[in-house]
Amino acid sequence: FISLWHGFYAGFYLNFSWEFITVLLEKQAGNVFSTIYGAPFYQSHPLLRLALFPLAYFMRHMILSFGMMVFTLLRLDWCLQAYKVFGYINFYCIIYWIIFYTTFRTFKSTFFPSSGKK
Repeated sequence: FISLWHGFYAGFYLNFSWEFITVLLEKQAGNVFSTIYGAPFYQSHPLLRLALFPLAYFMRHMILSFGMMVFTLLRLDWCLQAYKVFGYINFYCIIYWIIFYTTFRTFKSTFFPSSGKK
C-alpha cells in the first residue's frame, strides 16, 4: 500500500523490495545462528554478540543503502545505472546468501542432528 501511496516509480518499489529482503535475511541469519550455537543471538555470550554486531550492522546497512540509493530515482533505467556503478554487488550478495542458506537447510540435519527439524 505504501508504494501505491508514493506513486508508480521504480525506485520506490526497489526500495521496499530491499527492505523486505533485509527483514527476511535477518530472520534467516538468526535461524542459522541459533542452529549453530544452540541459542538465539540475544541469549548468546556477550563477547560473541560484540564480535558479531559489526557484521550484522554492516549487512543491514549495506542492503538498506542499496534500496535507499534508488528511492528518489524515477525510472528503472536510472536505478539500474546506479546499481551498475557498484557492480551489482547487492544482487551478488543476495544470490550467494540464497545458495548458502539453501545448502545450510539441506545439510542442517546432517551437521547439526540435535537441532531437529524447524
